[in-house]
Amino acid sequence: MQGDVPQSRRHRTVGFRRACLLTITAAVAAVSACAEPSSTSGATPLTFVGAPAATSLTLRDAANGQEGVASTDGEIRLRTAPRTDDDATARLCGVLVGRSRLTERLPFAWSVDSMLPHLAPKILAGGDVYGVRLLVPGVNAAYHFEGFTTDGGTRVSVRWPVRSSGSVPATASDPEIEAVLTPAPTVLDSLVTALRYRDGGKRAAWASARGPSDSIETSRAVRLVRDVPFFPIGFSTACRDATFRTDVNAGTEKAIRVLVDKGDRVAATVSLPGSEASVRFVMGGEASKLGRTTSLTAPDSGFVTLLVGFTANSTAPQRQSVLLRVTSSAH
Repeated sequence: MQGDVPQSRRHRTVGFRRACLLTITAAVAAVSACAEPSSTSGATPLTFVGAPAATSLTLRDAANGQEGVASTDGEIRLRTAPRTDDDATARLCGVLVGRSRLTERLPFAWSVDSMLPHLAPKILAGGDVYGVRLLVPGVNAAYHFEGFTTDGGTRVSVRWPVRSSGSVPATASDPEIEAVLTPAPTVLDSLVTALRYRDGGKRAAWASARGPSDSIETSRAVRLVRDVPFFPIGFSTACRDATFRTDVNAGTEKAIRVLVDKGDRVAATVSLPGSEASVRFVMGGEASKLGRTTSLTAPDSGFVTLLVGFTANSTAPQRQSVLLRVTSSAH
């Protein structure tokens, strides 16, 4: 049936194996005023500043957070809630810190009914929110944003149906995919980045209740995959703790660059059952102690290089997936 997306699990770089259409379940229309909510308990209250004309949401109180209601059809398109320290939220931080392009089991506020790869992921950091937006294909194709307020204490989620004006070939790039969609993902990005703290004030950084930095939980790990060698991972106030799975060859060290500000304290822990894994930092010719855990205080802003390796006996696989947890404490 026209408009349905083939339910293949095959992965292109971020797309399909064959031509497909994205479909819509609802359309968006003209502008309406966005009312400021009264005080909410729990999640930090947000409002809009300069929301684009192609979107129309009114914010209202809802339990411990807020809802954004579309004036065109009364559907809820935005939700906020107090942050929780669960595995899915930790994986969201892993995607943001590592900028992974692979599908992960994230804390979607609305269920995602497509098993197809998530398309056109993009980190949004503007206004008072920070997170990742992506396109979920299928018969209920939609734009999704999942992230946090910049203080890290409030979860922010947006879902908006999208439709296509034509087919998308398997080799289509992210910009080519976005160009055929209505509303344009860039317009919806502008809606997200127009969110501001309602009172305009700054907030204290959210503090995780997780265990010590030398513990690793597999359920919180995301695969660290980058398109460019040595592409750096970067922390934010909202996400200063990330766990990754990364492939390493025995007897070699894999280099990962970690963006830092002067005075940041960065710690790393590795785990590989059945083999001896190790990690160390290198910056400006100086190296930290080699071991299962290591840490470093950045003497300057820029990046530090994290080297991950392992040794294996002759019967063990010579390429394995190492678990790596990296944390950052701002000065």
